[in-house]
Amino acid sequence: MKNATRFAAVLALLSACEPPDAAPLALPAGLAIADLDADHRRLLRATLAIDGGLLDETTVVLDVDEETVRADVVLGNVGDGGAHKATLRVYGRDSADSDEVLLGFATDDVTITPAEAVYVDFKDRTFDICGVGVDGA
Repeated sequence: MKNATRFAAVLALLSACEPPDAAPLALPAGLAIADLDADHRRLLRATLAIDGGLLDETTVVLDVDEETVRADVVLGNVGDGGAHKATLRVYGRDSADSDEVLLGFATDDVTITPAEAVYVDFKDRTFDICGVGVDGA
């Protein structure tokens, strides 16, 4: 795949080199996951997306006890790369049978350069929980 880029959490973007171990990435502040009971924490789901068609919203591994995420995905053709926005979202449900709702999201800017590692860590970011609508938009 021309200009394929591997995206591993720590959320490292790689191309033409071995990916690092998928180190966990600490979740941004603002969701108070530790305040949820165990049943509700088990129903949480996290996703990652990168605009510009580089990565459609993709489920990542969420460790609710450690409040970290991990991922290992391959981006398609990144072309010439450039500036993009990465978005981390966390969804929750009241029960296994209820609809999932967006609890919050955090964004970070990332510059993608083919064949170079770029780290996205959402450092110093906070989940936006006020801008979340009932439909998750």
